[in-house]
Amino acid sequence: MKQIPKRVRLTLIPIVLGLFVALFIHHFIAQPVKVTDNDMAPNLRTGQTVWLSATRKPHRFDVVLVVQQGVTPTTPQSHYTMLRVIGMPGDTVAYKAGLLYLNGHKTTQSFLSHTQQSNGTSQFDWDLVSLSQSEGWIQPNTSYKVPANHYFLMGDNRQSANDSRHIGFIPRNAIRGVVRLAPWQGWFQRHHNINNAS
Repeated sequence: MKQIPKRVRLTLIPIVLGLFVALFIHHFIAQPVKVTDNDMAPNLRTGQTVWLSATRKPHRFDVVLVVQQGVTPTTPQSHYTMLRVIGMPGDTVAYKAGLLYLNGHKTTQSFLSHTQQSNGTSQFDWDLVSLSQSEGWIQPNTSYKVPANHYFLMGDNRQSANDSRHIGFIPRNAIRGVVRLAPWQGWFQRHHNINNAS
């Protein structure tokens, strides 16, 4: 059998290793995804590319990618959105005088626009209608207990985001991973990291 020339081997080895590393990162660590709506504006905008970490567990204030099929009965499986984790399983989420409370404590939300931080968000946003008898759906109220294996998610664009205020608690299996900015994106954006934890 003819041996591959040393020069060819030295050229091929880095290429093969590079492809292997790229595939490993794509499938097990992070993969690029496009933002499909403005639910997370101004921090994320339609068409922006971000990175999805499928192996990281969601924590409070992380931005996550949600596949909406199964959350809302008529949504196709391919449809996804990005929302922020507000309530973890077992948390009580409440809304009083335009301000958000978690487990009885007023919550600082530095990721919101200055206007929303100053004025709160509209009480109207919290006049919910129950769409299902499933435990994942929220009953009309201003205080909500997040059930086991579910999350209360909200968009940073509080005026128009289609989030847990409208579609109910999100089951864990609908969350595909945690969203991150690419390192170079932080150089050009006001927020170097869209999530609470680095």
